[in-house]
Amino acid sequence: MSIWDTYPNLGPGELRTLVAVTAQVLLDSDAGAAEFPPDLLQQSTAATARDIEATLVQTDPTITRRKVQDVLDDEELAARACRGILDQVREYPELAEKIANSYEARKQKLTGVEVVLLAGALVILAMRIKKISWGASSNSIIFEPASDAVKTFVASLVKAAD
Repeated sequence: MSIWDTYPNLGPGELRTLVAVTAQVLLDSDAGAAEFPPDLLQQSTAATARDIEATLVQTDPTITRRKVQDVLDDEELAARACRGILDQVREYPELAEKIANSYEARKQKLTGVEVVLLAGALVILAMRIKKISWGASSNSIIFEPASDAVKTFVASLVKAAD
């Protein structure tokens, strides 16, 4: 049975592990490893908020680092941001399968990692995805500046936290 069979009805530990594995799979892609710092998953919410704010301010100049950090520091809002991204990742069957396999392999190893710390890294990675090609012949993720649709989604989530 895959983690996707019970998603989105996950317990806090399951969500933490799924978020961690998803962020790691995105980061481990060739482009992810070249584009992002290797410590992205360990960065504080303040550090990831700065990166997210720099992207979102292009869509909505009223977005501030403090507002972004408030979302990342709020467990419920951080989890909501992660679920929105997980919903999108699930649309790529081969990538979703890779994540499910990684989840099964790592679910016992990530008990102390919190969603509030991983949400920022996952949002940064997801906002920059241009193209996902995951299948038998090609496994790649191409990153570029965040699309307007993604920036608008994340900006609306941050604004809703006000």
